[in-house]
Amino acid sequence: MNSVLCFSGGIASGKTTLSAAVAHRLGIQRASFGGFVRKRAMERRIPESREELQALGETLIAEMGWEKFCAAVLAEARWAPGLSLALDGIRHTFAFETIKLLVAPTPATFVFVDVEFDVRQARADSTKTTDLARADMHSTEHDVHSGALRSMANLVLDGTRDLDVLVDEVLRIL
Repeated sequence: MNSVLCFSGGIASGKTTLSAAVAHRLGIQRASFGGFVRKRAMERRIPESREELQALGETLIAEMGWEKFCAAVLAEARWAPGLSLALDGIRHTFAFETIKLLVAPTPATFVFVDVEFDVRQARADSTKTTDLARADMHSTEHDVHSGALRSMANLVLDGTRDLDVLVDEVLRIL
C-alpha cells in the first residue's frame, strides 16, 4: 500500500531514528523538514544552532507559505504521486494538513512519537543539545507539546520502546 508516513514528536523523541528505520524496512525514500531547513541554512550561511534553525523555519514558512514550503520538502525528496515516503519532522498542524492535500489521493498516515521530557533531556544531553526546555518553548514546538498534533495522529507510540517493535507497529497500521 502506498502511503506518505508522517512522523512527529518532541525534540529527541526518536522520530528521526524511527522514520529512517521504517523507510529502510519498506525500501522507500525518506525526507525531513529539519533536513530541508538545515540545507537552506547552509545556503544562507546561517549557523546551524537549534535557535537559528527554528527561526529560519519560521522565516521560510512566512516567505513561502505553507503550500510552497511543504511542496518544496516533497520535491527535494523527489516524491511523486503514487509513491510512498517517510516524512520526518512534522511540527505544525498546518504542515500535516497541507501534506495531506498535496499528496492526495495517496493517503497520509500520521505517527506521533511520545516520550517524557526527562528521557528526551537525557537523549539531548548525549548529543550536546543545548537547553531542551528553552527549545521546547519556541513557537515551532507549540503544536507538538500542546497535544494538537498528538490528537491528529493515526498512531501514538511510546518512543522508549525497542526500535524494531516500533517499526513493526508502524507497519501494522499500513
